[in-house]
Amino acid sequence: MDDFLARFNAKRRHMLRREMAAPAGQGIQIRTIRGEELAADPARWARAAHALHRSTVDKLMWGRRWLNEKFYLRAFAGMPECMELVAAFRGGELVAGAFNVAGGGRLYGRYWGCLEEHPFLHFNVCYYHSIAECIARGTRVFEGGAGGEHKLARGFLPSLTWSAHGFLDARLDRGVREHLRAETIARTESVRRYVRESPIFKATGT
Repeated sequence: MDDFLARFNAKRRHMLRREMAAPAGQGIQIRTIRGEELAADPARWARAAHALHRSTVDKLMWGRRWLNEKFYLRAFAGMPECMELVAAFRGGELVAGAFNVAGGGRLYGRYWGCLEEHPFLHFNVCYYHSIAECIARGTRVFEGGAGGEHKLARGFLPSLTWSAHGFLDARLDRGVREHLRAETIARTESVRRYVRESPIFKATGT
């Protein structure tokens, strides 16, 4: 983790260390539920992951419950070796968590939620804790999830991704294709700029 932090300049490194130290001062302990612990009671942790997911989307005007409790129950029971829940506890009670998927030398960060609001808790649960664990466990890639320029300041690098869609109405299909032609050019340039300006590269001159 010290090697990771060394890639940042002194100002950003101080910011990251200050944010990473916050949970200890808030009486919060963070650990990852995985492997045998998760497999011993998958329903418990599945329901916790779903409750945390709902706690986030229900607060947002545009929030959508993309995944229901049944999904979490089936996923945690059927493939516990791939499921992980980064759980934050205060006074023995679960106050926040992030649902991740692991496999193939990668960790995929997905949905987070909190039952209590604390400064920098999101960054610690979703990023710092798992970055440290990936380094310690030799995980090759940690994909922090879609969007969010705040990820760039904390060492994540952007990359392009793709999705497939079908439109039955030719007018809608044409409109979407025309929009994507311009959008793809703009997004590609944004990714190049973000990588070029990444703090982990600017600090080392690479």
